[in-house]
Amino acid sequence: MRPYTYIPALVLLISLSSCTNETDCFVETNETPLHHPEDHVVLINTSRNPYNLVNKDSALFSGVMGRWSLTRSSDDYFTVEKDVSTNETVVLPEYQPHVWLGNVLYRSSVADCTYRPVPGPKKPVTASLTLPGTDACVISNPSYSRFASYIKQQIPKASFKQNDEFLFSIEQFTSYNELKSAFGSNANTSFLFWGSSTSSSGTEHHINKATGIYLKFWQSSFTAIMDTPDIPYASVSPALLDSAVYINAITYGRFGLLTLETNAEANYAKTMIQESFHTLFTKGSSYMTSEQRSFLNGCDFKVYLIGGSGTTAVQSFNGFAGFVDHIVKGQFSREQPGIPIFCSFANVADNSLAKIKFKYNIRREPLYVEILDEYVYRAYSPSHTYSMKFYANQAKVPTIAHPSIKFRFRFDVTYDYSPRSIFKDRDTTYVREYSNAGYGTSMPLFSFNPYLARTITHPAGRGETETDIIWERYTDVTLLDSPDYRLMGITKVSK
Repeated sequence: MRPYTYIPALVLLISLSSCTNETDCFVETNETPLHHPEDHVVLINTSRNPYNLVNKDSALFSGVMGRWSLTRSSDDYFTVEKDVSTNETVVLPEYQPHVWLGNVLYRSSVADCTYRPVPGPKKPVTASLTLPGTDACVISNPSYSRFASYIKQQIPKASFKQNDEFLFSIEQFTSYNELKSAFGSNANTSFLFWGSSTSSSGTEHHINKATGIYLKFWQSSFTAIMDTPDIPYASVSPALLDSAVYINAITYGRFGLLTLETNAEANYAKTMIQESFHTLFTKGSSYMTSEQRSFLNGCDFKVYLIGGSGTTAVQSFNGFAGFVDHIVKGQFSREQPGIPIFCSFANVADNSLAKIKFKYNIRREPLYVEILDEYVYRAYSPSHTYSMKFYANQAKVPTIAHPSIKFRFRFDVTYDYSPRSIFKDRDTTYVREYSNAGYGTSMPLFSFNPYLARTITHPAGRGETETDIIWERYTDVTLLDSPDYRLMGITKVSK
C-alpha cells in the first residue's frame, strides 16, 4: 500500500476584457472551498529538575538559564514548550468494538478515546494482513462484524513463525499525565494508573521520588491494512469533512507500559532500565548484573498490560523479582494471534495522515532545600552550625543536588564599640558559595557566631569581679535567592 496525498488543481479562466472594475471580477467568481484538516492538540503541564534530565533533554532549559533575574517574577520559574506528535494510538480493550478498518470517526473523539462515529456511507475497503499465507479481501460495506469475520477467516491460514520481535522506547516523566503521549491519546491516565475517576484534565498525580521513567514495550503479531481509497473515502457533510478521520491500519499483538520511580539520577536510571530490559530478553534474568539487580530493587513499578495472559488492570510491584515476573515475552499462534494494540488514522478530506499533537508546557522545577540549624548557647559567643538537606519536591523526597548548583550565603557583619575599643569601622558584607561536591542528599555548611563579644574582667571590690565589653560583633546570614532552589525553612536541631 502506498499512501499518497491528492491535491486538486483549480484552474480559473478570467477574461480581463469582461471586467469593468475590480468589483465586477470578484462578484462573478464562485470559489470552491478548500479543506484543511488540523491535527488535534492535547496540552500537558509538567515540570523538570534542570539538573536531572536524560541526555536528549539536557539542553531543555539552556535558552533561559543564566538570564532568570531579568524576567523572573517571585513565583514564576521558567517554562519551556516541547511538541510531540503521533499517528498511532493505543487501543484500550474497552474500545475494541470501535476499531475496524474504514470506521469513520470524529477527530476529537479519537483523541479523547470516545470513538464517536461520523454518519455517512463509505466506499468498499480492500483489506489485507501482513501475515504470510493470508488473502486480501474487499469488504463492500465496512463494519465491525464484517471486519471481524475477515480476520477470523484468515487466521487459520496464517503463519506466525516470523513474529518474535520485541520493541520498546524509554522516556522520562514527572506527571502521570505525560503518559498520554505514550498512549497516543488524551487517555484518562489518572484512572488507568491510580484508579481515580477524575477526568483526564482533572487531578494530576506526580512522582514521589526524584526520577520517573516510563518504558513503552510491545510485541507485534501482524497488521491489518487497507488500500488507499479514492477521495473522499466517505460521503460526509461538508461541514464535518475537516473533522472526520478513518482507521486505515490496526496492529495486533501485546502491549505494555511500565513506569518506575527511583531516587537515582535520570540518565543513570534510563541506562539501567534499558540494559536490564535488553538482558532479560536476550539472555535471561540469570545474566543480570548485581548493579542491575540493585537498581531494580530500589524502584517502585506500575505496569499496564494489553494482550497478555492476565488482566489489563494496572499492577504495582517493587524490585527485581517483580520486574522479571511482569515483563514476559510471549509467542503468537493461530490460537493466540494477539489483540488490537495500535491503530492509525487518515483524514477523510485528503487521505493525509491524521496526527494527534501533544504540547508540553514544562516548568523548570527548583531543588527544595532545608537548612538544619544546630544551636549552642554560650554567654558572649552563642553559635550556629548549618547543614543542608536536598529534596526533589515539597513532600521532602530526598534527592542529590547537582554539584553545579551554587548555594550563595550573604554574611552581614556589624560591630558595636565601647569608648575603650581601638577597633573602628570594621563592618563588612561578603558572600560565600557552597556546592554539593560529594553528590550526597545532604551536606555540611559552616558555623558562625550570631553574637560575639570581646570582654575584660577586673576586680570590683569585696572579692567580686566585673566584666566590661570592649566590642560586640553581630552576624546575620542569609541564603540568597536563585531559580535553582527554594528554601523550605530553617529547622532548629538540639545538640
